[in-house]
Amino acid sequence: MLVVWFHATLLQRLGSGPLWHSTVGRDVARCRAGWWRNLLFSNNYGDHNHQYCLLVSWHLAVDTQMFLVCLPLVYALCRRPWLGRAVLASLFALSVLVPFLVVWIGRHDALVLPILENIEDLPSSRYMQEVYVRTENRAAPHLIGVVAALVMVRFRQSHFRINKAWSLAGLVLLKAAAVGTMLCAYPLYAPGWERSQALAALYAALSPVLFAAAHAGVVLLLCFGSLGNLKKILTWRPFRILGKLTYGANLVHTLAQVYYKGTLRVQLPTDVFTFLWMAAGDAVFSFATSFLLWLLLEAPARALGGLVFGQRAASRRHKTS
Repeated sequence: MLVVWFHATLLQRLGSGPLWHSTVGRDVARCRAGWWRNLLFSNNYGDHNHQYCLLVSWHLAVDTQMFLVCLPLVYALCRRPWLGRAVLASLFALSVLVPFLVVWIGRHDALVLPILENIEDLPSSRYMQEVYVRTENRAAPHLIGVVAALVMVRFRQSHFRINKAWSLAGLVLLKAAAVGTMLCAYPLYAPGWERSQALAALYAALSPVLFAAAHAGVVLLLCFGSLGNLKKILTWRPFRILGKLTYGANLVHTLAQVYYKGTLRVQLPTDVFTFLWMAAGDAVFSFATSFLLWLLLEAPARALGGLVFGQRAASRRHKTS
């Protein structure tokens, strides 16, 4: 909410330029009108005026909504496994069927295309509004996460291990499947290929499933596989630190981009060096700002929460002992 507040109040006062009103001013107006949706974690459902405040935060709303959905599901899996599995299977089937029907009936594209309409104003894109950010079209990866968690709970106390050869082969196949899932979209828009709406809908429905399943498989391999030094590299402490900053970096990275576009007064060259230079600066700015937010907000909040809930847990253990 601090980032939303910054967009709605201070951002507009920090610069000027010929594109300032059409870029920064537009985002400021959206945050002033739709900030309350971010507060209620419903900002992935905008209105007819495209009032998406801080569009990159859409997946926080999806995560929160799916967390609320999965709470009773996990409870049922623990208390009534047969009922929980039936509900999980039903929800998973719906999570694949719904985006298929939405894309097919609505004649949407299979993914967000880098066309001028989307580049100029992504929140007003019809695909973004009706497909990309909506929870019903994003539920499948979360349910795959629940399945992966069930597998981990099932085998965590056993001595089940996958040998090194199968672990390495599985890792290569899973990463190839993840990359292949993205590349499979190429034939849908390749020059000379006739566009098929049914194939576009099928890709939109199955690609999140395959991509999430591949990465869930990698996590399971790290837990039960024999990856040796490769596991040490993948679980290296600096990577874990960067992992804690990733969401914050995603949340603030558009801030520098919008500001720079709004203050731009000359046309930039479109060469590889300029692209790499701006990408490196964007990454450094995003992670540095995320680290600052983590120090000022997230770390104190986590420490306070651990102190409060830790004391409650200790008190309950003391009473039962």
